[in-house]
Order: sequence, then C-alpha cells, then structure tokens
Amino acid sequence: MVEPVIERTFAIRFRQRREARGWSQAIVASKLASMFCRPEDQALIARVEKGKRRIHLEDAHQLAFLIGADIKDLLTPVECEVCNDFPPAGYSCQTCGAKR
Repeated sequence: MVEPVIERTFAIRFRQRREARGWSQAIVASKLASMFCRPEDQALIARVEKGKRRIHLEDAHQLAFLIGADIKDLLTPVECEVCNDFPPAGYSCQTCGAKR
C-alpha cells in the first residue's frame, strides 16, 4: 500500500467531496474521461481513494477541478481523525466541533 501522508490526505478529502456531490466513482471516471480526453477508468479512482496508487500532480489537479475544489484544500492535512474535518451534512462532530 502506498499511503504516504499527502496521498492519504488527498484520498480522504477527495472522497468526502465526491460523496457530498452524490457521485459514484464510475461517474467521476466518466466525467474525467469526457473533460480531459482520457480513458474511462473507475478502478483508478478506487485505487487513489484506497491509497493503493500514488496520486500524480496532473491527476490531482484534474480531480480537484472536476469536483470544483481548490487543490490546496484537498492537500490540507486532516486534523480530526473522527470526522476527517468533514462531518455529514446537517451534523457536527462531537470530537472537534466541525459543522456542516
């Protein structure tokens, strides 16, 4: 498993935002393919999110753009291990107090 801190942080933050949009990994792969003229590869998204593939800078930039996030936000270290700084919509974390 790859899982250096930066890849883990990106994976956690990207998955949170993907799920918040209600997108499956397949939808992300399809949008990535159509927007950036690349092969549709849902397995790539799964490997990135599970920390089984290093995230290349170009991939990170394209994925951040795709979900409308600033890449620096996806690379900011997670402070709360309970909610990963992103509690479910309408809830607040009892550990860190983050709200959404």
